[in-house]
Amino acid sequence: LWLSSPFNHFFVARDETKAYMAAIGVPEDRITVSGIPVQPGLGDPVEREEVLRRYELRPERPILLISAGAAGGAYTQAIVQQTLRMGKGFQAVVVCGRNDQLKSQIEGLVAFNRDRYRVLGYTNDMPDLMRTAALFIGKPGGLSSSECMAAGLPMVLIHPIPGQEVRNSDFLLEEGAAVRCNYATTVGYKIDQLLAEPNRITRMAENARRIGKPDAGSRITSAVLADESPPL
Repeated sequence: LWLSSPFNHFFVARDETKAYMAAIGVPEDRITVSGIPVQPGLGDPVEREEVLRRYELRPERPILLISAGAAGGAYTQAIVQQTLRMGKGFQAVVVCGRNDQLKSQIEGLVAFNRDRYRVLGYTNDMPDLMRTAALFIGKPGGLSSSECMAAGLPMVLIHPIPGQEVRNSDFLLEEGAAVRCNYATTVGYKIDQLLAEPNRITRMAENARRIGKPDAGSRITSAVLADESPPL
């Protein structure tokens, strides 16, 4: 749908996309591997202690950032239920967005575990939370994946949608920046496995940061403003 003509320039998310486009005849000098634009600052250091104080989180426990995304609903509840059965120590921040019903449901689920869970609605703090968390748990949408890579945040992928989310999942797995949960009944088990290997999480974070492109927006803007080539 987006591979159209005439065009001046294509900005793509990764090197394989450029190779694909060159193979079908798009001139290589008309393709830039820029990444997808994300909010500025995701690649910068964060004042972690201040974020921990803001949400009353403990510095010695890893933080799970559970995102409802656009889908929300049942799959988010299933993830939280799975984390309630985990054996490893952790804290979780559950972001429900504008879904007030989901927020109430999650609050009910964790009512007896409030010391370990922070349940939020819509928030502007996602950049800070992403740079403070140890793991992101959610779906591999294009923007969520780009934000996590920019922040150096490893992903635990849940139910990728066939098509673009599956391809995003494949890329993140190939690069060592994510694990994928294929069964709703083993989400807690897989997270427990990761938390038992902090060095593995560190390597995954390094891989995410390596493939992240936090400056995509400024790169695209600069290139567009400087582009004087005619359309093809």
